[in-house]
Amino acid sequence: MNELSFVGLVIGERYADMKTAPGTGASRVPVPDECLEEIEQIRAMCRDVFERHQDPEFTIEHDGAMYRVTIMTALDMTDVLFLRAIRAQIRPIEAIPLSEAQRSILLGRDTRGLIIVSGDMAAGKSSTAASILVARLRGFGSDAVAIEDPPEAVLHGLHGEGRCFQIPASRRHGSYREQLRRALRTGVSALLIGEIRDEDTAVEAIRQSNAGLFVVTTMHSKTPIEAVKRLVDLASHGDSGKAAAMLATGLTSVIHQSLHRVQLPNGTPTGGVRVRLSSLLVSGQLESGIRTKIREMKFDMLTQDIDAQNKDQVWNQ
Repeated sequence: MNELSFVGLVIGERYADMKTAPGTGASRVPVPDECLEEIEQIRAMCRDVFERHQDPEFTIEHDGAMYRVTIMTALDMTDVLFLRAIRAQIRPIEAIPLSEAQRSILLGRDTRGLIIVSGDMAAGKSSTAASILVARLRGFGSDAVAIEDPPEAVLHGLHGEGRCFQIPASRRHGSYREQLRRALRTGVSALLIGEIRDEDTAVEAIRQSNAGLFVVTTMHSKTPIEAVKRLVDLASHGDSGKAAAMLATGLTSVIHQSLHRVQLPNGTPTGGVRVRLSSLLVSGQLESGIRTKIREMKFDMLTQDIDAQNKDQVWNQ
């Protein structure tokens, strides 16, 4: 199946279809006959997971690939399995176009606090966040908990001398808030939160970044400053000042990621994409001023710090 190009599968009682392109208008294509034996393996795996956990939504790993599974019952009372391929990849940290200053902070043994990887949908945020976590596990032989809904990359297990415990967050198995509170009691040194998109997750992420953990997460935003503003809004509980004060203490960096299509000099698209990063690094000579601006909610003034850092840093292209 890994040799086929598809973004999703639909497996019924007597059929198996592929969705070959993202979007609602993609055509249905039957799975080739030579892959039907593998389809039966996937079907059996999904049934086993459902029978054990009684949750119609879960993630499976098959042949090195991950799939988000949703089970629905059709009118004829047969189960239909909808599988969405999860494509996040763990890349060497050297393959991410980080500045030397960013790399030094992210891979610093004593680094703690909150790392936010922000950007638009499908910008590769989950891949970057997972790659940062794995680089630390390999570098220090430490342990980490990754809590995601759904899991976006294969993180569970050993990475060099380090180990990651990958935990799904769901309505049946414990929300982000519940799983994050459990994680705080495990004694791990690092934490990956799949995405901050609600109040409870925002509050717990900031709280744990102030508890001495290295916390890396993702958020949807157009700019690094928008990510900071949105996180404070989500975590405010009606008290934005308190949320801003806690974030001012716990924030270590915001890495904003975007994808840009590669073009030839004449403007012709090549089909490739290039990752571009802009960041806010809460470190160095600007650290005190940055924390003060966040604490006082003068977010727009952070533009000066971002511009100054981007001007001074040496970027790896």
